[in-house]
Amino acid sequence: MYSPFLLKNMLIREILDNFKVEGEIVNYELINKGRINKTYKVTVLLDGITKYYILQRINTYVFKNPDIVMENIFNTTSFMRKKFTNPIDASKYVLHFKKTLDDKKYYKASNDMLYRLYRFVDNSVSYDSTDDLSIIYEAGKAFGNFQNLLSDFNIDNLYTTIEDFHNTIKRYEALKNATKFDIMNRKDECSSLINEYLSYEDYATSLYKMFLDGIIPMRVTHNDTKFNNVLFDLTTSKHLAVIDLDTIMPGLIQYDYGDGIRSISGEADSDYNQELHISIEKFDAFTKGFLEETKSSLSKKELETLALGAISVTIELGVRFLTDYLEGDKYFVTKTKKENFFRSKSQISLAKDMIKKYDLMQNIIKKYL
Repeated sequence: MYSPFLLKNMLIREILDNFKVEGEIVNYELINKGRINKTYKVTVLLDGITKYYILQRINTYVFKNPDIVMENIFNTTSFMRKKFTNPIDASKYVLHFKKTLDDKKYYKASNDMLYRLYRFVDNSVSYDSTDDLSIIYEAGKAFGNFQNLLSDFNIDNLYTTIEDFHNTIKRYEALKNATKFDIMNRKDECSSLINEYLSYEDYATSLYKMFLDGIIPMRVTHNDTKFNNVLFDLTTSKHLAVIDLDTIMPGLIQYDYGDGIRSISGEADSDYNQELHISIEKFDAFTKGFLEETKSSLSKKELETLALGAISVTIELGVRFLTDYLEGDKYFVTKTKKENFFRSKSQISLAKDMIKKYDLMQNIIKKYL
């Protein structure tokens, strides 16, 4: 009798065996939070003890060189773990990835897909959104602490996993090319949205131009600081590890801070035309936590341009959604035909609201300095 569970179970068993994980597979569940990699939580029972693992299929369309992705992850996580004298703390605050039988950092399975495995952080939970300001404060501290743990990591030992990831100049070039070639015949239906994004081009690219002019520096950055990339203690709600480490590479700290701010505003329902607005209360809570961890190590210019980072990265993400929509939804995982289109509309509405509240945002940043 056909059993999709059995077939999937056989593949997971194959993968776990190659990562030297023994025990009976009790359960596995798909975690539908990421847009890039497919992620499962796997429950294993061995000698009466239950253990949990996170199994991920690496998206090789996005990450064309998985070797350098995994090299960055292993190098930075091992570096961070050394900062903890207590191994229990290290296991809570830093992800621990496993190697295969032949000492590789990922496994190519019988279905020709690439997989990696790391230990699930016990008693942890992540949230897509929340109105609890204490949890948002902890998220700010988590990303700030992540910066601190890697502050003395040699940036020259870090690969760039996605070229020009936050290069907003090239993001706009990609949008213009997608509009020009219009391979999916979608340009006409979103011409007004394209024009709206083009009107904010100078605003969106100003921060990256500052880097090119040598005004602000590159640092070791996470580059995907969405709210749901922080794990929290299920009992205390204090922050634990930062997850989703594929895009650790040299970058601008303003984008890390800014993407955290962007994501606490919540995700619009991507099936519908929905506006987003920045919550000043949430902005305040996240900023307080982030600056408590980082303000002593950032330059004056970096601190002055944090709020600009939030606006710039929000516009950038909207540009990426719109570009992907015009090119046939190749990059972001979608469930419906117009999902990326509506995602793009929600991001520009959020960016416009941030621009209206820019002075207020700047005053809050100054308050915590």
